[in-house]
Order: sequence, then C-alpha cells, then structure tokens
Amino acid sequence: MAGATLVIAFLPMLPVRILPINFLSDLSEVPIPLDHVDESRLAPPHE
Repeated sequence: MAGATLVIAFLPMLPVRILPINFLSDLSEVPIPLDHVDESRLAPPHE
C-alpha cells in the first residue's frame, strides 16, 4: 500500500472540501430528533 502513493498522486482532503461534506451529512441528520414517535412505541414493555 505504501508503494501505491508513489504511483498515484495523493492529496489529502482540504478543509474547503471537508466542511461542505460534513455540513451536508449533518444536515441529513436534523430530522431524527424532530421525529414524532407513536405513543405505543414509548410504552414500557409488558411482562
């Protein structure tokens, strides 16, 4: 694997690319805490 860097030009991701990717992935997670769960799912289990 270390030899592959000699053949393939490797550039680390710049912050300008990391920040939009991070923002877009975080944006997709916003609806999760806003989701309304059915009350029957929140009830304690029956024994």
